[in-house]
Amino acid sequence: MNEIFWLSIALIVILFFAYKPLKRALKNTIDSHIINTKKLLDEAKNAHNDAVKYLKKLEKDLKIQNKLNEEKLIQNEHLLNSIKLESDKKIEEEIKRQFFLAEIQRKTDEEIIKKEIASKFLLKNINRVISEFSDEDTKNTQFLKQSLNKLDQIKITK
Repeated sequence: MNEIFWLSIALIVILFFAYKPLKRALKNTIDSHIINTKKLLDEAKNAHNDAVKYLKKLEKDLKIQNKLNEEKLIQNEHLLNSIKLESDKKIEEEIKRQFFLAEIQRKTDEEIIKKEIASKFLLKNINRVISEFSDEDTKNTQFLKQSLNKLDQIKITK
């Protein structure tokens, strides 16, 4: 037991003399760790504050951009409506013009058809009269043939 006793006393003496330097070393290590941790926390807080400021700035910019976009949308809708109105007016004018042209063409066609019917009617009647008079009087027949030729010439020029 003698050896264990002296070994215990030696250990106590070593621990007594080593306690202060170990305590200082541990304290310095812990203090430096605490300082580093505080420094990291401060950096994290600053980064967080910067991020919050940047987020607020982005939100503000987003609101401004949304407002501008809404104004542009309203302007574009007004522009589109005015373009539609102009287009509708142009289409309506074109329809009226086409209707007017169609009406003129219809009247022209109607006149042509009336003239054609009248000339066919006259031709048919003149031919009938010529055939009735051909036996009786050659002179009258020649006059009627000349009239028929003149009528054909008038018809051709028109």
